[in-house]
Amino acid sequence: MQIQAQLCSQRQSDRPLMLQDIYNQFNKIKKDKLQFRRPIDALIDTLKQENFVWSSARDSEGHITSLFFTHSLAIELLHGFPHVILMDCTYKTNKYKMPFFHIVGFSSTNKTFSGAFCLMKNETKPSYTWALNQYIEKVLNNTNLVPSPVIVIDRDMALKNPLKKLFPDSKVRLCIWHINKDISAHCMKKIGHGTDFENVMGL
Repeated sequence: MQIQAQLCSQRQSDRPLMLQDIYNQFNKIKKDKLQFRRPIDALIDTLKQENFVWSSARDSEGHITSLFFTHSLAIELLHGFPHVILMDCTYKTNKYKMPFFHIVGFSSTNKTFSGAFCLMKNETKPSYTWALNQYIEKVLNNTNLVPSPVIVIDRDMALKNPLKKLFPDSKVRLCIWHINKDISAHCMKKIGHGTDFENVMGL
């Protein structure tokens, strides 16, 4: 809406405002913010300026393959509510198709908050191991935060195996949403759609 209002105020003709005009203005604003920097360099500059804790992994050519980051306020929340955290990884949600590893905490009022993030090269054991080690080094060790006694994940073995090794005293549990999703998928294969399926899922 701000872009549209700005364009309307700058118009010097009666030509209708087109969708392409908004795209062009958006790209101009984006270019001005980058200030001739690569997007990843602009992101790192922002992390430095906004009191984020971060680290990166690079390949032999110097390209960033993984980027871990969290904010000091998120670390404070993790200190206040360390009892249960959820770890999940989404994919195909950003321009570069990089898996996005998300560490989520739960407050005493059952509200969620973001504890840390990591853009990863892929969803493999080495990538998860690197991300978890950054969490240990940058969040736990640097601030004397005790590892959460309960860690909730989906059924991702590439994550589960490093977790058991790096967090031996934590109980790793499967997310109930993923359990219900798997039950639904398997039941559908056996009994198909219809009343029987609805009765089973309603138990």
